[in-house]
Amino acid sequence: MSESPLVNSTDTSRLLTDTYVALSKTPEVWGGSLGEALRHITRTCANALGVQRASIWQIKDNMNFMECSCLAHEAFNCPRMILSQHRWNRIPFG
Repeated sequence: MSESPLVNSTDTSRLLTDTYVALSKTPEVWGGSLGEALRHITRTCANALGVQRASIWQIKDNMNFMECSCLAHEAFNCPRMILSQHRWNRIPFG
């Protein structure tokens, strides 16, 4: 795996800002289906952060389940995954 593009805070800030601006102008995000938009956003963020995989999760059913809306990975693409509440730890915020 190549070295992460995140070198220092100034570079990181510029990279993430550039990525955000590029995503805001991308036709796949605004003109495609939700699935297409999620795949594009997930892949773009993974590439910007220099990681092999990234995912988007939604908490569903009154916080009883988490569902993977999209998983971008070098080896495969967007499988459906659902975790019930007892499978993940609740972390208190505040």
